[in-house]
Amino acid sequence: MPSKALPSNESHKSSHMFFPVGRWANSSVDSETGTGFRSMLTRIRRLRTKKVENTEEIRAFFDACSHGYAEKHGHSQRLMRYRIGLIEEAVHPEPQDVVLDVGCGIGHYLMALARRIGHGIGIDFSDRMIESARGRIADLPWRGKLSFRVDNAEKLGTIPDSSVDIVMCIGAFEHMINRDAVLSSAHRVLKPGGRIVLMTPNGSYFWYRSIAPILRLDTRHLSTDRFLEGKVVARMLRSAGFGDVSLGCWTFIPKGDIHPLVGVFLGILDGVGKFCGISALRGGLIATARRGEQTNPQVSGASPSCLD
Repeated sequence: MPSKALPSNESHKSSHMFFPVGRWANSSVDSETGTGFRSMLTRIRRLRTKKVENTEEIRAFFDACSHGYAEKHGHSQRLMRYRIGLIEEAVHPEPQDVVLDVGCGIGHYLMALARRIGHGIGIDFSDRMIESARGRIADLPWRGKLSFRVDNAEKLGTIPDSSVDIVMCIGAFEHMINRDAVLSSAHRVLKPGGRIVLMTPNGSYFWYRSIAPILRLDTRHLSTDRFLEGKVVARMLRSAGFGDVSLGCWTFIPKGDIHPLVGVFLGILDGVGKFCGISALRGGLIATARRGEQTNPQVSGASPSCLD
């Protein structure tokens, strides 16, 4: 994908909004308070957003992540079982299905599904991610069921029309620049009746919308990352031609990006949100939809439910 300047997006300025703290400089007491607050932030800060200017810089970031890539938001096997369970519940993969993983990284989700599907194809625009994915399956007995390719998610140039049963995009949609093009390409490569599942951070999550900005804490790894609200994702899916759109929430707590005590606090609120059906307390958004010759564009659950 050629390098190009990335468009600005005024609608996402809220992620940069901070509460004013100038009043702390009005007296010596206030100055000490401000210093103490900044010191506290220094102790709890775990993430700084990396500014990127073009797609080549984004690619370089993920190339660098490919070496020693590991789950950082909790117990890797437990989280994998949980997420695979959500995928299976959402799109019901069958033994004969061809599954396309868009933004597959090092291939861990396809590897977890390999025994339950017909064939899996993983695409990523990072050469090194794909190299790592291929290396991970080299000695596995079912390696013939999986293939990994360098490809652009916006075009899916290596995937024929109407050739896959399921498209999944797990933890990658928020990093993609032209998300409308990604969904249009996904619709093109799906067979009639094929299903898509997206799992991405919830743009309505109170941590992203309110608490982190107040505390001046970064929540995005790259300056181009976008956390979308459910209604926005639903509208994008419909615009791409999908029907039977359904939204829900899942437990996503960005533990690797925050102080452990903050993680405990968010975990408690996630439990409250799940029990009470409050999507603003849930960190993950899951969206499913279907391609069909005659699909119903109506959205099921325009406000995300909390049924996981």
